[in-house]
Amino acid sequence: MSKYNRVSPMKVIMIILGILLVAAAVVLAVFIYSDGLRQGNLNASVDQSFIFGTCYGDVNDVELAEELISVKGLEGYNAEMGRISSEYYLDQLRDAKETEAVSLYNALIYAYHNNFNFISVPSAMYDEDTMVKAVYYANCDLPVMDLNTEIGGAESSITLADGTVSKRYYIYLPTGSKTHLEFKRQAVREAEAVVAAMPEENNTDLKKAAYLHDWLVRNVRYTADDTYVAGSPYYLYDTLVGRVSNSDGIARTYTLLLNLCGVESFTVYRAESGGKLAHSWNIFKADGNYYQSDATHDVNVYSLGLGNLKLHFALSADAMGNGDFHRIIKDATPNCTATNRDQDYIDAIVPGTEEAYKDAEGMIALRDKLDNGAPYVTIRCPKFAESEWTENFKVISRWFADSKVSFKVSNAGAQTCVLYTKDE
Repeated sequence: MSKYNRVSPMKVIMIILGILLVAAAVVLAVFIYSDGLRQGNLNASVDQSFIFGTCYGDVNDVELAEELISVKGLEGYNAEMGRISSEYYLDQLRDAKETEAVSLYNALIYAYHNNFNFISVPSAMYDEDTMVKAVYYANCDLPVMDLNTEIGGAESSITLADGTVSKRYYIYLPTGSKTHLEFKRQAVREAEAVVAAMPEENNTDLKKAAYLHDWLVRNVRYTADDTYVAGSPYYLYDTLVGRVSNSDGIARTYTLLLNLCGVESFTVYRAESGGKLAHSWNIFKADGNYYQSDATHDVNVYSLGLGNLKLHFALSADAMGNGDFHRIIKDATPNCTATNRDQDYIDAIVPGTEEAYKDAEGMIALRDKLDNGAPYVTIRCPKFAESEWTENFKVISRWFADSKVSFKVSNAGAQTCVLYTKDE
């Protein structure tokens, strides 16, 4: 063999080392790329997932769970909440294909069922309007939710162990701690007992709704205590066990009771504005119609000692007169235009507040009714809702100035009043 065709051992070694170096570089490059890809996937996963946790009263003092729950994965989650919810507003989100809002709505249910009171929400997938909408809709459907839910509107962030920063929003449920949840679950058990004790003759949706409305009126006392708005008490528990609550607790309890016995119902409310306090009441469906009911107003009338007058049961929106719904739920809420029950428990409907109505035939009949010993008469006037009740009292006093008996006047809702004779 020619010496020119021979390869020296040193060259062989150099070639092998070169091959090994190239292979090592390739392996290293693949490793670096793979690690970057892994980190990229982690970032994407965090930015498309909820992180649940426990807040200890301060949103800066939160213990987050390690598990990521994907936004996509919660689209179909419900954990059998249909037992206590009609899911009316959830269906509105589904029909509109607002999938992110559906997932967040379901995330609130997931938190409830897994004893979390804090949800870290990826701002990469959500804006503040979507968050507010999902929370408000869930508040209407789910009686175990409370209006004091806190939404973190300003962007915050979570720094992961590897230094990655994820921009986030948050939702904090002050009444979502383990202690609060046990009170709520006890309240649900009490509601189940009330429904189980309902007489069998209540065999239609309307009869069931009337019976449960009456139960609330006769068994619960109203309070305007501001701590209820602040979320200190447990709305359902106070209504069903303590038997005292505000309008939100009474309305949520009615939603719970009706859905437990198979009647579609949900809570609605208005915000505080124009001199009117925030207020909650109900819509339920019977005989193909949506009706409004407001047990809170009837609870107040019942406290006068006149019995359950049912002045605010199964009414149209016009007859109820509670005003506009909160802007977030307004467009998604049924109109409640059925008027077939609007006059069932009203003695007279007066269209205006002019003094001339004093001499109307119906008004004369009401004065005669009081003078002849009736314990009370009821009046509805749509114009009452436009004025302060001190002014409405003056109108009523002029209408009944010729009555032969002494009487008191109590407003009962936005546009209804009760005149009742004084005890001598």
